[in-house]
Amino acid sequence: MNLNYQELNKFVKKNLVSIIIVLIVFSSIFGSILVYLFKEYKELNQEKEKFSKELSLEKEKFNKEKLTAQEELNKRKELLDTRENEIEIKLKKQDIVLKNNEQKLLENQKELNTSEQNLNVRMQRYEQDLQNLDIEKQSVSEKKRIKDAEVKIEQLMSSYTNLGVDRNTNPNCLSAEERKALNQANALYSEILTIANKNNLKNKYIDFFRQNGTFTMIKMRC
Repeated sequence: MNLNYQELNKFVKKNLVSIIIVLIVFSSIFGSILVYLFKEYKELNQEKEKFSKELSLEKEKFNKEKLTAQEELNKRKELLDTRENEIEIKLKKQDIVLKNNEQKLLENQKELNTSEQNLNVRMQRYEQDLQNLDIEKQSVSEKKRIKDAEVKIEQLMSSYTNLGVDRNTNPNCLSAEERKALNQANALYSEILTIANKNNLKNKYIDFFRQNGTFTMIKMRC
């Protein structure tokens, strides 16, 4: 044991410079390693802080965008709700108007049905009155009816004659007053013919109709 210590002591004394140099070299290397590790740690820590800041900014930006989007979504939802409520109110009003119109239509239909029924009753009464009138007319003697027709025809013939119109005259050759008289004459002639046909009196007044009837060819010259 003592021998080993002495040998070790001799070895240290003999190689002290070398050992010191080795220790200095190792210390320098270890220091360089520590400096390098510290520098790397510092850079990593700076990168970490930079990344944390960027991450924080991105989160903040994301939260702002999310908040803005949520606000926009809420506004749109509120707008849609408002629009939906307006449409619902409008539909309710239209439904009320439609129901009122339907009610009015039903009332008008009832009134129309009532009016139609009343009209049918009045028509039936009118038809019955016509039938009664026909019966009354039939009760009048045929002789009196024909006599009345003859009186009427003669009055109309007298009015026709007083006009002094030739019905075959070209209307373009007449003055306004003369055309008026011609039109009156035509109306009287038509009325006379109608009464005569209705009462079988045409043969009795055949001369009048022959003298005053119109020919196929009206005078073209004035």
